[in-house]
Amino acid sequence: MKNIIILLAVFLITKTSSAQKAVVTVDKIPCKEDFSGYYLEITLKKGDRIWIRKTKDYHMKSLLDEELTNEDRLEVVRALKPCFTDYAQSCKKVSRYYINSFQIEYENMPVPTSRNYNIAIDAMFALNRLFCPSYLHHISTYPVLFNSKTLKEANNDPKLIKQMADRYLKLFQTKEKSASNKNPFITRDDLNYLNRGTIKWWDMMIVKKGIREDI
Repeated sequence: MKNIIILLAVFLITKTSSAQKAVVTVDKIPCKEDFSGYYLEITLKKGDRIWIRKTKDYHMKSLLDEELTNEDRLEVVRALKPCFTDYAQSCKKVSRYYINSFQIEYENMPVPTSRNYNIAIDAMFALNRLFCPSYLHHISTYPVLFNSKTLKEANNDPKLIKQMADRYLKLFQTKEKSASNKNPFITRDDLNYLNRGTIKWWDMMIVKKGIREDI
């Protein structure tokens, strides 16, 4: 009887925790790490748990914890949306992220000439890192955008950056209608969609140059 009561208590606590709504805040923090600029600090609170993610951290952990629901992850997206039009400079230099045993390191990958990126790109790239960290090679391992018509990098062009931001907004508007936990929060089809416009993430350059058929 005692064991049954304990199991019931654990079940009720777990159910209550999963039913609680996440509260997410995003702070823009001044920083002089590689450049004088900013990084984003994302804080998610749910019940008695707190997750803090800093975009300046190379090994920023994901937000794929089992305690979090897809609705919680949508709260992260909602909190980051205002940053999609913030063109202040990130304090981090352009680097290649998350080349590990789960990823493919494509041969003959061109190296971007951009040395910096802004908060708008940082916010979108943060979503990639938070929700598909092991599969960044399917969208981009660099925080760099380019114009697929001219093959010119677009990190300093707000109009072109906005085109990518609009794709993110459209994708997550669709997810707002159905945040079921039965499906992954971001799928391979979603990653393909984000790279389907004229403005693409850097790793698609290997496709545009005919080195690979896809990534």
